[in-house]
Amino acid sequence: MATGKRPEGQPLTKKRFKNLVRDVQSIAANGQRGARSQTLQFDEIFRLQRETIYQFRNKVMDQADVDGLVAKLCDRALTTLLTPNRQDPLTFEGILDYLFNNVDYNYDRSTLWENWQAGGSQLASYLKTVVEQRLALQQKRFGAADQFLYFEKLSILKAIDHVWIEQVDNLQQLRQVVNSRAQGSRNPIYEYQRDARLSFEQMTHAFWQTALRNLMLSTFTINSDGTMDVDFP
Repeated sequence: MATGKRPEGQPLTKKRFKNLVRDVQSIAANGQRGARSQTLQFDEIFRLQRETIYQFRNKVMDQADVDGLVAKLCDRALTTLLTPNRQDPLTFEGILDYLFNNVDYNYDRSTLWENWQAGGSQLASYLKTVVEQRLALQQKRFGAADQFLYFEKLSILKAIDHVWIEQVDNLQQLRQVVNSRAQGSRNPIYEYQRDARLSFEQMTHAFWQTALRNLMLSTFTINSDGTMDVDFP
């Protein structure tokens, strides 16, 4: 009785061979189209993040006054510090270390303990005052307002460039990770979009801290011709 199966060793007929080749080519073509589409969507996510960074960078350069921006980023940096974190709970030593390494190398710790014990809004207000006093001290070292404005902008732009370079590296590594996950029947585009967004949020928090540190701890020299040399921490 005929089974419809090709006996072992019998060559493929011309029709069967053409159908098999066509099926293989179709699968390969679909895979290539899917890979191109995935690459384009990855590139689009990267482009949107890069555009956001460049727009913010241009906004900083074009502003005639960045005092409001400086106050905002300092406030967000301190808010991040004081936000409860189960994995890394806030401690007195942690705040002290933060102030020494991000605000003032010569910070006077004598008034911190009572504000730490009070906690809450009193601690937040105290830290804000420490930052404002340090920034005011930095400003006094400049002979002209335009020099301090230049320093503020330079500190912010330096922070933007630093965190964006790291973000570019993170996105490249993320592509490799999600592509390997795709072999496990996961959706690489969804996972890349989700993880890229999370990475961008983390980059934003890093920017606040880096910009604060640049503003607080940078040292500088005003040259005789009015130019300024800045040494970032």
